[in-house]
Amino acid sequence: MPETTLITPHIERCALALDHGFSTVDHRRAAALLRELAADRDKWLNNSRVLLANIDQLQEFTGEGPEDEDGAMVEQIRVEIEQSK
Repeated sequence: MPETTLITPHIERCALALDHGFSTVDHRRAAALLRELAADRDKWLNNSRVLLANIDQLQEFTGEGPEDEDGAMVEQIRVEIEQSK
């Protein structure tokens, strides 16, 4: 998983819009991209919630959880889900 940095949603949206060739006055195309990105983010959050539920259930049955890098990744996902609320 690539290392993430803390970027405000507004900065991220602006950067993505510029990366996709939208000028600052091309509001309709930028808005369409933002709707698409929001849908992708919602899908990621839903999939992550399912993944974490499966990991928690597996940990409950086996008594073992993810270790090292995997454990750190799981905790980062938990943080991102909490921040999305």
